[in-house]
Amino acid sequence: HHIGLLGDERHVVVFNMTPAQSVSIVDVVERRFAGEIAIPGCAIIMPTGPRGFLTICGDGTLQLIRLDESGAEAARVRSKPFFVVEKDPVFDRVAQTRDGWLLVSHEGLVREVKVDGDRITVGEAWSMLGDEAPSGADRKRDGSSNGDAEETWRPGGAQPFTMHRGTSLLYSLMHKGKVDTQDENGTEIWVFDTERRKRVARLELPVEASNILSSQEPAPRLYVYDKDSKLHIYDGHRLRLLRTIEKPGVNARLLQTLTQYD
Repeated sequence: HHIGLLGDERHVVVFNMTPAQSVSIVDVVERRFAGEIAIPGCAIIMPTGPRGFLTICGDGTLQLIRLDESGAEAARVRSKPFFVVEKDPVFDRVAQTRDGWLLVSHEGLVREVKVDGDRITVGEAWSMLGDEAPSGADRKRDGSSNGDAEETWRPGGAQPFTMHRGTSLLYSLMHKGKVDTQDENGTEIWVFDTERRKRVARLELPVEASNILSSQEPAPRLYVYDKDSKLHIYDGHRLRLLRTIEKPGVNARLLQTLTQYD
């Protein structure tokens, strides 16, 4: 999510940290460098609309930047703060929906972000943990936990989330751990109907997994990369193992699909 092709299929946005944060704009039709735009304190590229993209910022906001036809900055808008980095930051790994993006916090709070014109809408947060979340005095109004040392179910991994846009299903790698274990491998896969904001399936994995990816075909396949460097392909609806590739190659840092549906 540090590079993205915008909706005009002309401009590619590339994130830079040199160490200041900026983005390079590349016109892939004319094959030219279109310019550089400073985005201090922000990162991640989430394309939206024909010539716009969102970034996540360290002050708990989102920033929308729109380009003109030449690739130069045309407008910049900031959302209101909706998370606190020191308490419950959002992952820098995001999932694209049919008309927006899903952001997930380290404690499993899910928010959908949409853009309408120059207005950024951040949906109400809902918890992945549901009935398994700490209850009563252990929970704050925003759904986050008071007990930093408490061990509970949390999302995590190198690539912990994936979305099947056609069915609005969110797949997440989950593990039991304490705060700041967001990079630990998942021991289970949880599946959520994001329209009903409800978990609809759960699969215990035989081996911990670091990466997960859903294909976008009508009947999705779910690709799971485990700690033993094996790639498993599941039926995305029934969570039934279809096959395993024992030696897919060098250690995977990112899974990507390349099909007609993507």
